[in-house]
Amino acid sequence: MIHLMVSNQKKISKILLVILLASAALNVSRYFIIKFQLLSPLIPSGEILLISEPYLFAALINIFASIIALVSYFYSRFLVAIIICFIILGWQFYYLHWGAY
Repeated sequence: MIHLMVSNQKKISKILLVILLASAALNVSRYFIIKFQLLSPLIPSGEILLISEPYLFAALINIFASIIALVSYFYSRFLVAIIICFIILGWQFYYLHWGAY
């Protein structure tokens, strides 16, 4: 029974780590997409940075947290990796939808 629980934690932590890394990649791509699409002489560069900066900040936090979660995963601390992934994904949802602007 305990082996089954560890196996499930391992699978869940793998899935959440992939989601966290994909989220970081998407945030970096959103930063560059916004930066290149709003390239216009009519829009000041400070405004473009103000719009795209939250995505880069969220990507940096995701990358830092995914490194910590990967280290805990490789040391077989699957529950710690799951908790870190849930906390960071929840924080990212809050930050990008309500907190950044």
